[in-house]
Amino acid sequence: MKKTLHSNHHVFASSLNGEVRAWSIDDADVLIEAANMHLSNTRFNPRLSISLEELFNSICFDLMARFQSQGQTEEFLNEVNSAISHIRYQHILMPSEVGQPHWQCVAQMNGPDPGVTHPDPGLLAYFIFSNILAMGGLKNLRRCNVNDCQKFFIGPKNKKSCSTTCGSKYRVRKKRKRDRERAYS
Repeated sequence: MKKTLHSNHHVFASSLNGEVRAWSIDDADVLIEAANMHLSNTRFNPRLSISLEELFNSICFDLMARFQSQGQTEEFLNEVNSAISHIRYQHILMPSEVGQPHWQCVAQMNGPDPGVTHPDPGLLAYFIFSNILAMGGLKNLRRCNVNDCQKFFIGPKNKKSCSTTCGSKYRVRKKRKRDRERAYS
């Protein structure tokens, strides 16, 4: 069962060809899944040409790996700001569950070419990453300690692995290493 850490009323939105997509802090999973997909695909399937989805996954992986290892340095935040600085925003009146409608600031993901039916994968990755980062959705971002996994996950500081399977591998490997060291001493 998933814990509710934050309220869902903090949303941000993007629009492509008139279709509005609401995003929230819960969509940190989208970034994590994309980054982990990139990790899996590059290990087993190196290719010269990549799809838009693979490009999105690659950029998500790079952003999350750098954030997880370096933190939010001024240089990193300047790069993120620079990448999203040319996004145009529009206010749209949105219905409300509690009565009064409210204004929602919506990022326009349409490119300069009106025939484009998909957002720029880099722009979308930076947009989602920056908003989820600002909401605190990546505060507990971790990397699995199992060398042949290294997947991203959200968890407490003391959690070392992304799953129970990796946790078991990690503990077994740690115990075997300790046993070898004791045998040689």
